[in-house]
Amino acid sequence: MVTDESPSDEAAANPAAPAADEGSTARARDTGGTRDRILTVALDLFAEQGYDKTSLREIAERVGVTKAALYYHFKSKGDILTGSLDAYLAEVDDLIAWGKAAPPGLETQREVVKRYAQIIGRRFRAMRFVQQNPTRMQASDHGESFRARMQEVNALLSGDTGSTVRRVRALAAVLSLHVGTMAMAMDESIDPAEAAAAGVQVADELIVANNEDAGDSGR
Repeated sequence: MVTDESPSDEAAANPAAPAADEGSTARARDTGGTRDRILTVALDLFAEQGYDKTSLREIAERVGVTKAALYYHFKSKGDILTGSLDAYLAEVDDLIAWGKAAPPGLETQREVVKRYAQIIGRRFRAMRFVQQNPTRMQASDHGESFRARMQEVNALLSGDTGSTVRRVRALAAVLSLHVGTMAMAMDESIDPAEAAAAGVQVADELIVANNEDAGDSGR
């Protein structure tokens, strides 16, 4: 017999029955988890044996899924790389938007440094790819996108000034964060947390020096 019971009414009448969307929610979680594992494994393989030498079959085998399951999420290695770099750049975009909306000055610049370091930590594999594949990045749309974002971060850190010295210091601050990240990848004797903290410290010192110079020039 057909009734007008809503899903919630049905669940109340039969407490043992699962919620109507429970299965779809679980599948959505699994789908997202598989996608994230593919991105992680692919970037690790790209680092281990190179982008060109890594096949979709190898990625699928390392993840533990069929090629058909991998194709459900990504049609090519290029799609995987795009997914990884887009996620990284989206976080940088959020940081840039926050920095532009915050009051200008030293405290905001120091916070930009800290937040960018956290992004690098979360997106370490994507940053590693950027650093290890400069030629591929330069020849791609991602390379131009990355450069554009770094110019905006540099502008946030150098402030509203035409000083070449301050702009170079701001660039050096960003590079110190990148160098700290790459130290984690290239030297196993360096503690990753210590390397990241050292990068933040050097970047912070450069930003403070920039603001001290600005204060001196205003006197």
